[in-house]
Amino acid sequence: MKVQNSPPAGTYRDRILVKQGQRMFPITTSDVAYFFTSERLAYACTRENRHYLVDYTLDELEKSLEPRSFFRANRQFIVEYNSVNRLNHYFNGKLKVALTPTPKEEVVISRDKAAEFKNWLGE
Repeated sequence: MKVQNSPPAGTYRDRILVKQGQRMFPITTSDVAYFFTSERLAYACTRENRHYLVDYTLDELEKSLEPRSFFRANRQFIVEYNSVNRLNHYFNGKLKVALTPTPKEEVVISRDKAAEFKNWLGE
């Protein structure tokens, strides 16, 4: 079941329902290091490097998460501010982001979003 509604203006989720096998339970968004997609499914990765299936697309999550805390890095990742470990310059003006915990896939910010991402980080 996917939720299509965005929260009212000015309110964002502080919890998200996740799945593990047949169980479903809430986790707080402050426990999430990043959200990612793999094989057309969305997952939350916690700071303890646990991965949980979520019933939302990244587009739906992006609209419902606090934008000061979460940034849509690319089509596969939404990263949480405190999980960003460092940035490296990549070719053609792109940025490569090191996250904690380390994801299996590289997180690359496009040249078009690089300035916005650095601004989000406070540069």
